[in-house]
Amino acid sequence: MPNRTLALDVGGATLRAVLVERTLRSQRVLGCYATPRTADLAADLRTLTATHELHWDEVVSALPASSPVTRAGQLTRTIDIRPRKTR
Repeated sequence: MPNRTLALDVGGATLRAVLVERTLRSQRVLGCYATPRTADLAADLRTLTATHELHWDEVVSALPASSPVTRAGQLTRTIDIRPRKTR
């Protein structure tokens, strides 16, 4: 069964994402995406994933070495990036 990984690069001006599908014998890139950053990282992630209809099993992220504490604090408050369900 394939496993999808969403790789995030949280940059200062741009949020980038790559969706990779892995099986026991292969890996393939399903897409590369980018969006400009705003002050609200959670909204940026929701917009990116909803616009491109991304579905994943796990998430990995890259943070710049110059400011890991600041960015990690932002990410812990915005852990739920899935689109909200409507009734």
